[in-house]
Amino acid sequence: MYILFVELLKQLPQTEYAKHVMLDKCRDYYRRNQSELKKIEQFRKKYKSDQAINWYTCDSFVYRLVNQAFRTEDITLWFLIRFYIVDGLSIVEQTHYDGVMTVYRGQSQFPLKEFEYMQHNINSLFATNAFWSTSKSLGVALQYVKDATDTDDYKVVLFEITVDQTRFKNLVFVDIDEWRKRESENEILFTIGSVFKLKSIERDDQLNLWKICMSATDESMEQLKVQIKLMKLKYQYENNTNLLFGRFLLDFGHYSKAESYFQLMLQLDNEVTSSVYDYLGNLYMSTTNWYEAYKNFSLSLKMKSTNSFSFYFRQDFGITYIGLGNYYKAIEDLGLAYKYYREALRCWNSENDDDQINIAVTKLNLASVYLTDYKAAIDLCLEAREVLEKHKYEPRPYAEIIYCHYLVGNIHCRQLDYYTAEDFYEAAFKMSEKFLPIGSYHRIRCINALSELYQKKDENNMRSLRFCNGQLELHENYLPESHLSIAHLLMIIGDLLTPSMHEDKLNFY
Repeated sequence: MYILFVELLKQLPQTEYAKHVMLDKCRDYYRRNQSELKKIEQFRKKYKSDQAINWYTCDSFVYRLVNQAFRTEDITLWFLIRFYIVDGLSIVEQTHYDGVMTVYRGQSQFPLKEFEYMQHNINSLFATNAFWSTSKSLGVALQYVKDATDTDDYKVVLFEITVDQTRFKNLVFVDIDEWRKRESENEILFTIGSVFKLKSIERDDQLNLWKICMSATDESMEQLKVQIKLMKLKYQYENNTNLLFGRFLLDFGHYSKAESYFQLMLQLDNEVTSSVYDYLGNLYMSTTNWYEAYKNFSLSLKMKSTNSFSFYFRQDFGITYIGLGNYYKAIEDLGLAYKYYREALRCWNSENDDDQINIAVTKLNLASVYLTDYKAAIDLCLEAREVLEKHKYEPRPYAEIIYCHYLVGNIHCRQLDYYTAEDFYEAAFKMSEKFLPIGSYHRIRCINALSELYQKKDENNMRSLRFCNGQLELHENYLPESHLSIAHLLMIIGDLLTPSMHEDKLNFY
């Protein structure tokens, strides 16, 4: 995930404006620290891109701010300091070494939850969420854990990492001593998102710490390269590159981070205001905050309606009309939902390849508000599927094809044709497993549909419970515990439990 985030950061423009935004943020943060303010001004006047590593390894605001951004997963801070991060990544990625070495990293406060997760996942892959500093000297690494002891919340750990450049050619790190042309702490700096294979965790009573043995690897790199390629293709038509980051957060279900990011965009970029309101509307739809969703879609429509230039780009209106249609469908005003979907359909140009997916999605949305005219709804779905399956560009519109199968399943389910409905739900679910990231809203929707269908077909809920519990275990292994998809699964399971299991239902909720 971090590698994908970083790849997207690298798509954003490296401009003087980005540099000034970063340094203004730094000045605000260190406004009472005269020493750091002097370093910030020095950076502003003298910094060059090939000095990024020097600035990171010296005692300065750069090191502290970068680590704070990644440690706290403060997405808006990532964006604000992107100017420096991209330079640092560029240097590390251009540096290559040969041979085998062992490096060490001492950490006196390693979070207990991460430690326990590692204990249960020996032989699994582990990725760093920041630049990762290690040392070729065991003595230097041990200085960082000197006199430290375990607590209820933290463990004292020593990472021992084997780095074999003869086997893995895509390892990305830099030898700080060689880079700076002088001896320091034998420091080896790994890039953000570096991947390691976890080999063992053992207690070392002599050193009074836990030793975590890992090996640097590029095992997942080919798969990540494919994902990065698909991501770049997916977002290549976004008109404003500054919105790419927020859209990525939204697609991956990081709603609170996406909200912070889009609110930042409202402050920094007047040119994208109406688009930001559309994205915020979609975000609030995803979190079922109907009032805020409607407010943002309405603001977007008002801005576009008062901007004469917008009338030359009817597609812009189509995006907002779909959002308003989704809002009215959510509050079950199907008449107004139908009206806005029809308005959206008029905005797309059937001769334009870029509009084909929008036309297909709008037809699917129209099909979703046909409650009794099942034939008309099925016809719209088949028309949409034909358009989607003929889409000639990569990546294929898998999310939209999955939605199409899901919707056809819904229509058959309303007609009590449960066996045909199951075929379509199963097809949608299997596609979501194959082509969408875990945690995707589309996958959760398929899980919920299958769960409800199993209840209708079976006399008890055992099949549904087995299926949903299996999905919950899978999601909990790969997602942070606060991820929205896990919350959805917990609620689905809570609904499946009988009233006599009141305590269990309450625990799941």
